[in-house]
Amino acid sequence: MTGGATLIDVAQAARVSLATASRVFSSPHLVRDSTAQRVREARAG
Repeated sequence: MTGGATLIDVAQAARVSLATASRVFSSPHLVRDSTAQRVREARAG
């Protein structure tokens, strides 16, 4: 384990549901650009 952020951590930081955060990476065409950007920024730290 690397000790990095989990998907739950990213979702909480981006203020989105776990399902939405997951969709950003698995089915990005289903997520608004502005939401996807928030999730990507949260993932970057």
